[in-house]
Amino acid sequence: MSYFAVKMIAIITMFIDHIGVVVGSSGLGMITYNNTFVLRTIGRIALPIFAYNIINGWNHTKYKPNYIYRLILFACISQIPFSLVVNPINYAIKFDTISAFTALNFDTMPINFWIIALVFLASHIIMYKNSDPKMTIALLIATLFTLISVRTDAGLLYTNPYKLNVFYTLGTAAYIFGELEAFRNSSKDSIPLIRILRVLSIFTIAFLFCSFSDYSFMGLFLILAIYAARNNKLLQLTIIAFWCILIYKTSMYFLTSALLSVLVIYLYNGKKGYSNKYLQILTYIFYPLHLSILGLIVLFK
Repeated sequence: MSYFAVKMIAIITMFIDHIGVVVGSSGLGMITYNNTFVLRTIGRIALPIFAYNIINGWNHTKYKPNYIYRLILFACISQIPFSLVVNPINYAIKFDTISAFTALNFDTMPINFWIIALVFLASHIIMYKNSDPKMTIALLIATLFTLISVRTDAGLLYTNPYKLNVFYTLGTAAYIFGELEAFRNSSKDSIPLIRILRVLSIFTIAFLFCSFSDYSFMGLFLILAIYAARNNKLLQLTIIAFWCILIYKTSMYFLTSALLSVLVIYLYNGKKGYSNKYLQILTYIFYPLHLSILGLIVLFK
């Protein structure tokens, strides 16, 4: 099975899962609970495959800062449509079109989160003062989404820092990959402050971006564990299987579906498969694109 096929399985199962969120019994209520459960069960296949693909993409990326930048950029782009789709209150509120786009209110996270954000941003700017500013700008915007909630007077949530999209988890993992490799490659006689800031940056971004992101720290743990075992596919498969059991041990249906991801990854033959420049772009934009479409359905249904 090629990389393209593996990626398509992850994207399709994720899409099915999100359809279940929107049209399901806890969303718009257009289908029964049993049908909702089936859609959500199928969706359990997606994350372990995405986690594996992040490491695969990292290993094959020539210029890794751009890889991190793309993930963080799509975290920013996806957050508003993600918030519209996943927050149950948005399905319960009765409102008209005008009130959906007016009378916005801004709530902020507690002061300790702002302090953590400042520590992270300051350490990033000091360490990468000569780097491409687009990375810093993307991180700044992504950080603001973790600190500010935007809602209407009726309570409709446009952004919710307590529910961050999965690109926050993926982007955080890639950022940590870069930091760990830079720390490992830095000489012992390098500036101590820079080495300390690297460690601070790792812990800060992990806390800030993964506290409320999709799958939270357990998602980050899965990706980092697969990364640590990147030279041993059998160990990677074992880690994924153990993670699935740990997460879904209370639901045999969810667990069985999630474990199918292990089979999919096992069948991956290391070949790229079908490749097309435009299709590659589509696979990146599909996440915010399909969430935007589903979000509009939530708004206007």
